[in-house]
Amino acid sequence: YNVVRAFEAGWGGVVWKTLGVPLPLASSFGLMLDELLTNVATHGYQGQGGPVSVQLAFDAPATLSAVLRDEGPAFDPTTLVAADVEASLEDRHIGGLGVHFVKKLADRFVYRRDGLFNEVSVSRTLGP
Repeated sequence: YNVVRAFEAGWGGVVWKTLGVPLPLASSFGLMLDELLTNVATHGYQGQGGPVSVQLAFDAPATLSAVLRDEGPAFDPTTLVAADVEASLEDRHIGGLGVHFVKKLADRFVYRRDGLFNEVSVSRTLGP
């Protein structure tokens, strides 16, 4: 969880600038990473912390991809039922909105279990 906040607070911006990632792509991709990493920290590790690796790749001029790996219990976020964003606040179920954003923003959102690891791959390409 601290890594997510550190990424947002500064070193994420350094990574995007160093790679030459366009700001609109960096912003939307940062939102996806924030949601996915927060879910790992909050649900996978129950707020107790645990190892997470993130591999980023930028295919210039406009495609970002990431592979996130953690050792939490097996969980496939791609199978979550879509959040009902049309329902009133009183009728909505708690949770699932972050994954909903990832599904809407990502061009690719794939899960696999690799032995003891959850592995989530996401990518996003900005159009011309």
